[in-house]
Amino acid sequence: MHGSIEERIAEKFLITLDDVPMGKDELIDAPLSGLGLNSLTFIKTIVLVESEFDIEIEPENLNINVFSSIRSFAEYVKSIIE
Repeated sequence: MHGSIEERIAEKFLITLDDVPMGKDELIDAPLSGLGLNSLTFIKTIVLVESEFDIEIEPENLNINVFSSIRSFAEYVKSIIE
């Protein structure tokens, strides 16, 4: 498992999103609201992240509007694994 937590999470978003017009580094700080996520792609991404880090995301955080960016989502993931 190489890369920062932000990079690893960005990779999961790239797997589930279609036609993202930016690279992984730009994606980390992009607003999630502008990435074309819908509830299905968000949940698919959550499942990939949970599997990657062997964690469980709390149900109250299974909402696109809880996190402003991948970086803020990564901070939440860090708080679980550290």
